[in-house]
Amino acid sequence: MTSRSVEPAPEGLRRVFVGASLEQLLKLITEQGDEILKDAGVTFPPRAAPTLLLLMKDGPMSAADLAKGLHQPHQLVTQRVETLIDSGVIARTVDPADARRKILTITASGTTQLHRLNDCLQKIEAAYVGLFEEIDCDLSAVALAAIEALSRRALGDRLA
Repeated sequence: MTSRSVEPAPEGLRRVFVGASLEQLLKLITEQGDEILKDAGVTFPPRAAPTLLLLMKDGPMSAADLAKGLHQPHQLVTQRVETLIDSGVIARTVDPADARRKILTITASGTTQLHRLNDCLQKIEAAYVGLFEEIDCDLSAVALAAIEALSRRALGDRLA
C-alpha cells in the first residue's frame, strides 16, 4: 500500500483547501481500493463496478438504461460498458423485440467477478467501519451531508 504525507495548507486556511484535501483522500482511497480488488482477482476496472452491480440488481438492460439508472452521462457509461465487454464480464446482444436496441447481460465470467467483488466490498465496508471509528467521523455521511447542503445553498451564496 502506498503511504502519503499530507500536504499542508497555508497557515489559517486549512478549510479553504478542503477540496485539495478531499482530492488527496480520494486518490489514496482509490489507489488502496484498486490494490485490494486486484489482489482478490477482480479483473475489471473498479470504476466500472457500479455498472456491473446495477446489471446484477436490475437484470439485462441497454446502455441508455444503465446511464439513467446510474445518473451518469451516456458517453461515460458506454465507455465503461466497452471496458466490461473487453474484460469478458458482460456481453451485448440484440434485443429480440427491437433489432436496433442492444441489451447488456452478465457473462459466466462476470458472475464469478461479481462474487469476488461482493466478497471484497463486504471486507472493505468492515474496514471503513473501523476507520470511521478510529477517526470518530463517518466520512460517507459527512460527505453526503456536505453535498446536500451545497446543493441547497452554493458556496458563493454563503460568502458574507
